[in-house]
Amino acid sequence: MFKSRCAICHVRARELARQNLIRDGDAVRGRYTGNDMAEFLIDHGRMNNDEAYLFLQLLFRLVPTLDR
Repeated sequence: MFKSRCAICHVRARELARQNLIRDGDAVRGRYTGNDMAEFLIDHGRMNNDEAYLFLQLLFRLVPTLDR
């Protein structure tokens, strides 16, 4: 799914996750914006709820945790 939806702008899922996202508890958020990716992906990635959920599971494994 990443190759067909995201790779045109975001070269690799791992780089995107590590550079631009952060894991905050059970949520994946934009590192600089704080946007909840579960909501953001539906508009930004033009995904339906099921696709966004699957993609979020992938990102969750790649994203570093938020240090508090």
